[in-house]
Amino acid sequence: MGKVIKSRWHNPVKYILPVVILSLSMFCIDAFALELHSEDHISIKRIKLSKGNESLWSNWSIGAIIKVLLIDGDYLWIGTSDGVIRYNKKNEGQVVYTIKDGLRSQSILSIARDRDGIKWFGTNGGGLTSYDGKRWKSYDSKDGLVDEYVWSIAFEPDGTMWVGTWYGVNKIRKVDEKPWGRYTLEVLANEWVYVTMIDKEGTKWFGTEGGVNSFDGKVWRTWTHKDGLGADKGLIEKELGKPVDLLPSGKRHMGHETRADQYNPDYVVSGVIDHKGDKWFGTWGAGLSRFDGKNWKTYTMSDGLPGNMIHSLKFDQKGNLWIGTNGGVSRFDGKGFKNYKMEDGLFSNTVYSIAIDQDGTKWFGTFGGVSRFMDPKGG
Repeated sequence: MGKVIKSRWHNPVKYILPVVILSLSMFCIDAFALELHSEDHISIKRIKLSKGNESLWSNWSIGAIIKVLLIDGDYLWIGTSDGVIRYNKKNEGQVVYTIKDGLRSQSILSIARDRDGIKWFGTNGGGLTSYDGKRWKSYDSKDGLVDEYVWSIAFEPDGTMWVGTWYGVNKIRKVDEKPWGRYTLEVLANEWVYVTMIDKEGTKWFGTEGGVNSFDGKVWRTWTHKDGLGADKGLIEKELGKPVDLLPSGKRHMGHETRADQYNPDYVVSGVIDHKGDKWFGTWGAGLSRFDGKNWKTYTMSDGLPGNMIHSLKFDQKGNLWIGTNGGVSRFDGKGFKNYKMEDGLFSNTVYSIAIDQDGTKWFGTFGGVSRFMDPKGG
């Protein structure tokens, strides 16, 4: 059973310490410190920031990287680099889950909910773990998982699970039906799979370090920068005003080293499908690309984005696209971008994950904490 922690208000001046200078050279983040926590568990603590509109923004310090957020009823599930937090949005109660409770790795890369309400956690080196509310169960290479670094999870309507890892993709109809389907370099643009999505027609879409793949059940297709994915290097260098380094594929970079001067247009780290069926892909330093099935269009800082590292993507109920970048979070209404940064009330300008409530409330997972945005005007 996870450890229950009582939520408290904290003064950030007392509990937030400066980040070590070395970290600033490695991460594309703000000079905003992480809260230190005990070795026993992480916790989420509400804080007040010195900037921003408190009537719109609320912030919680966690002291870990928030790679993924999942809303399930009254609960916000928070996947961090140091465990899982189940946060009650109504009373601010929290339960923390770590390896002591059943996780094989405390670094959480993905979370998904199946049709039966079971939560599935993709971990950093600890395989795939399920939690039904009472029992944890883990699966690894011995069970048929192609790799134990699990970055993405998606479900078909019949419950079939597709899992993107650092060595390919698994298709799992039922966990106890073996062998599991395996797809690796013989069909994928690259074996490092960060994005797994399924469209209304049942076609699977994968974002990898070497481009985008689709699979309709019969035919695999591949798209890369040569086809229109990601912005040209010259444009990015012009926007930044300095040269950028081409980040090679296959180095397991994704996670922490998000320098603004790194670039790879084929390196896809986020994705989402809109109501028209268009696919949107976030790249590593090459902006945001949309694919309508025939043509590609890419948006960068020149178009209004706050950063070209696109870590997370999520559509709200009004059809606005929310974009987590290395320079803040942005809302795209189809015409233009509205950006929000630390000076507006965001915890950190490095936004790794996004979740949106049924009432339109936005939650952003950042480097070190979580921000909630409640705009009566709808964002």
